[in-house]
Amino acid sequence: SDSDSESEIAYIEYDNSASQDEQGIQVGVEGILDLEKIEKREPYYKILDTKDIISKQQNEIEGLVELLGISSSKAKVILIKFEWKPEMIRNLFIDHGLDAVLKKVNITPNDPSDTTPIQEEVECPLCMNDVKSEESSALPCSHRFCNDCWAQHAQLKVKDGQSKNIRCMYHGCQELVDETIVLNVIKDSSLKALYEKCMAESFVEDNPFIKWCTSVPFCGKCVQSNLPVNSPIEVTCKCSNEFCFKCLKQPHLPSTCDMNAKWEKKCKDDSETCRWITVNTKECPKCHKSIEKNGGCNHMTCKCGTHWCWICGGEMDMRISHRCGRHAQDNSNERAALQRYTHYYSRYQAHFDSRKKEKDQREKISEMMMDLLQTKCSAATLVSNIQRATDTLFKSRKTLQYGYVFSFYVFDVTTDKSALSGVVTSDRKEVRKASQNIWDDNIEELEKATGNISFVIVFTFVEALSKYLEYDIEVIATDDCIKLIVDAAVLVDKRLQILYSILNEDFMQKGHEVPNPIPDFANNHSLSNVSLRDLKRTHEESEKLNDFSEYELEEDDFELQQALLMSISNQ
Repeated sequence: SDSDSESEIAYIEYDNSASQDEQGIQVGVEGILDLEKIEKREPYYKILDTKDIISKQQNEIEGLVELLGISSSKAKVILIKFEWKPEMIRNLFIDHGLDAVLKKVNITPNDPSDTTPIQEEVECPLCMNDVKSEESSALPCSHRFCNDCWAQHAQLKVKDGQSKNIRCMYHGCQELVDETIVLNVIKDSSLKALYEKCMAESFVEDNPFIKWCTSVPFCGKCVQSNLPVNSPIEVTCKCSNEFCFKCLKQPHLPSTCDMNAKWEKKCKDDSETCRWITVNTKECPKCHKSIEKNGGCNHMTCKCGTHWCWICGGEMDMRISHRCGRHAQDNSNERAALQRYTHYYSRYQAHFDSRKKEKDQREKISEMMMDLLQTKCSAATLVSNIQRATDTLFKSRKTLQYGYVFSFYVFDVTTDKSALSGVVTSDRKEVRKASQNIWDDNIEELEKATGNISFVIVFTFVEALSKYLEYDIEVIATDDCIKLIVDAAVLVDKRLQILYSILNEDFMQKGHEVPNPIPDFANNHSLSNVSLRDLKRTHEESEKLNDFSEYELEEDDFELQQALLMSISNQ
């Protein structure tokens, strides 16, 4: 159905050339982010099942047969060698003709002037046996062998996983064997099925725009991208598995695939050592040597003769009693690098842990919402918005987690350039600093919005519903309460939009832009009259709301709970 197909497609902004004013978007502090004015969108990936794969493959083959006037088996070989890019084949055919296309894939054009009669018996040049001509097969290169030799050759290639690369057996000949010959000479039904499977799967494996889902166990579906190959889009299969289309690993935007690969290796190599050093050692304030504390006394004596305090890290004067002061900033390059890594790693890990906990909460919320719907059909709007808000929260946590990976590499002048592929960098210190300030400010705003929606979901609704499900849901599911969670989710979506806009405009090279995630709430709720300046107050308001978390609410305190909900929604 149309609704089903729409659910399998993700959308991206169609006209990126339009200015922000033309699209009705203002990103300033006092501006309004009117996402409803972005009208033109096109799908940027689609989920395909086995039937879709076979249908698309057959359409490509039939189109090439009609264009070139060749057999379907030859058309399939050509498409495989051109990585299923019919445009490239069409351009080569128009510019240089059919012979150029066939030569490109090592297929000899049929010579209509070749009328050499075939003898009743031929000698196979491989096994030297005389066989009837109908028991032999020849390629357009004119090399003929008996079918038994062809069968052994083809079976060996199929078993070795070389089904797409079966070539002529004549020494030095690179002619590809036609699919009809392979299927004719192989008698083993299992090998024949394996060959057909490999040839069919080549539509995915040899096509840079289509990739298998990475789910374990394998769901059997694949994803087709309509964006350039270099685009690191994040896709979600029907089986709910999420992965990066470019590197096939877990979604990691806004960090690039190269950054993520280096970060994973660095975390694997350094995190345990870094954690141990941070917890168990401190540096002497004078010589900066790392010292491990092996006793209970906080009075440390370094080999350099310096007496210092383990608690504050400051030097101790033996003539007077010591009072802990502020820890002095360390200027050691190695220590600074370690501190920098620890700074970003701790924040990366914090959001990873939050995602893990919120994933469990999302499952709990789903169960709670289903129970609620079974007893109270009138709660459908509340349930829908809470579920979508939890998805928004999960998306934001992931962006923050890998946003710190992006910051770690982009804003470090010592970063290996291989980690910055597709990223715009500047050698001017003031430019780098300005870019970092913009990025850090928006990461901070997204942090605040994410903390706000997490509080609203977990405390305001989950706690309330878990304690008061036996009460009339209409009392809780008021328009004000629903608006509260919708506004919190819209704020996060808008912050994500701004962050990805900055990422593409200020940091990513042309051709490496990242598709903006579509703000579900912003597309379904008209909040264009809410300015970012007003929304910016949510962090301060959430600080006030946190004061309510100290209350222990009993079941007979339902009126207090309702007053709490209304107080929050009024904020």
